[in-house]
Amino acid sequence: MTKKVLYCIPAAAAVLFYGLLGIFGGFGAIDWSAWLMTAMLLLAAVLMISGRRWGCIFGIAVGAWLIYMGMQETGQIVKEWGIGIVFCLYFVLMGLICTKETAKEN
Repeated sequence: MTKKVLYCIPAAAAVLFYGLLGIFGGFGAIDWSAWLMTAMLLLAAVLMISGRRWGCIFGIAVGAWLIYMGMQETGQIVKEWGIGIVFCLYFVLMGLICTKETAKEN
């Protein structure tokens, strides 16, 4: 049960971050792709909590998107590729944990 909380950490952080950003800065200022990625993180968490290990693919996709966006030259101070690599590794690990938990239950 405690491991299932780990599945929700990225989704909860994204909802908290974009929720606060939306409240204080205006929801219209947040790009649609940020909402899509947050929805994908929520979907990944829900699927992995329900025992579907392939749900981690949605989290890996978010990480891949961050890596791609970090490689674009947009004049940003902070590049996203580092957090994208962390997301990919995190969701691969969560997929393995979910596989192990599902195998224990069966």
